[in-house]
Formats: sequence, structure tokens, C-alpha cells
Amino acid sequence: MAIYPIDLTSQASIISSLQAGLTAAGIIDTVHYNTSPNLLVTLSCWTKPIKFNAPGNGRIYSYFGSSYASGANLNNTSTINADSVGTGASSVLVVTGDVVAVLENRGGSFTVKHVFAKLNDAGATEIAWGIEYLGRSNSTLWNADLASQMEAVGVQGTILTTGGNYYQSDILCLDGAYTQLATGVVGLKMLHRATGIGASHLVAGDDVVFEGGGCNSNNYYFPNCFLIEDGNSWAPAA
Repeated sequence: MAIYPIDLTSQASIISSLQAGLTAAGIIDTVHYNTSPNLLVTLSCWTKPIKFNAPGNGRIYSYFGSSYASGANLNNTSTINADSVGTGASSVLVVTGDVVAVLENRGGSFTVKHVFAKLNDAGATEIAWGIEYLGRSNSTLWNADLASQMEAVGVQGTILTTGGNYYQSDILCLDGAYTQLATGVVGLKMLHRATGIGASHLVAGDDVVFEGGGCNSNNYYFPNCFLIEDGNSWAPAA
């Protein structure tokens, strides 16, 4: 199972179900702190400590740091996504061998995404991406290895293949000075379908689709969707 539902009943249930999903996927290396409303973990597939916070109203916030400090604190904390828009309606954790994503629907058209992955460069640079829709921009694309804002190239509008399917492409990734970092993100593709799907995610065969949106102080940064390869079919090793 690669899709793990998140129980939004309470702050405690959010934290509990996040930990339960990560544990079921077999990717928790260390649980540093688990007291509602905070969960601080290091994953086996992503080396920086991550903090998930459940501030109330069914929302989830995310952060990463250079190392664990104590209690609910990280050293050199960077905020991935911590916006108070909307009220949690449905959220899931999606895990594959390459991507970990928390995908939220905050009611109506509002979706909030927290994505942890690696670039396809020689150093397997770790990234943490916060993305929001509709028309929000209080989220950041991070090169987590450098704790610096990065950029990526989105493409406007829908593109279809000759067979009538949505076109998929690699995601060109850049540093803050718009110099190429990598030609793609491992396990994550750009899906050339317009935003506005009105859900935390969609299942497409073996894969999971989520919409783009705003980040890096631009409300319309990604006017397209993304596809997590094997997001619906991946399973942890027996």
C-alpha cells in the first residue's frame, strides 16, 4: 500500500496517523519526538530531520532542519509549507521508494502539498517542496542540502500525446540564480494537465496525481499537475 489516509479528527489523530503511515511504509529511521501536535522524524530515504505540526482545523504544517535539537525543535529550521488557509477536509500520505508526499485538501478548491524527494543529479540532491492551490504563495521549493530556495520550470496549459493522454515530462530544476541543477526529480513527473482538480489527489492506475499551484512568492508558479510514479502501487519490501 502506497497511499495512507490521514485521520483529521484531531491534532493527535493527525500526528498518530502520519507516524502510522510512515511506519507501515518502513521508512522511519528515527522518531525524535512524538507529542501532539508535533512529530519529528528522520526517514531512511531522506536524511534531514522533518517536523510535522498539526496546528488545528485539520491542517498540517511541515519543516526541515540541519539536525534535531530537542523536544519539538530542529536546528536551522526551514519552513516548507505552513499556511493557515482553509480547513482540512481530506489528506493522505503517499510513499514510494523515491517520493514521500503529504497531500491535503483544505476544503473546496484549496490543496496544500508537502513533497520530499531527490534530484536526478550526480549527488542525489535532497529537495523539499511546498506547493499550494488556489492562488496562494506561502510555500517554498527548497534545495534541502543547501537550505536554499531553488526554482523549477512549469509549463502553462494542457498538452496531449498523439494518443490523447496527458503528456508527462521531466521537471527541469534550477538553483536560485536560474542555473540548471538537474533535468528531473526521481520518481516525480510533470503532468501537463491544468490545475483545479478539487481534491488532495487522484489515482491514475499505478500512479498518483496532484495539482501544482503557488510557491516561491508566485501564486501561479506551477499551472500544471504532477504525477508520483507508482504512488498507488508501491509496497515496502517484505
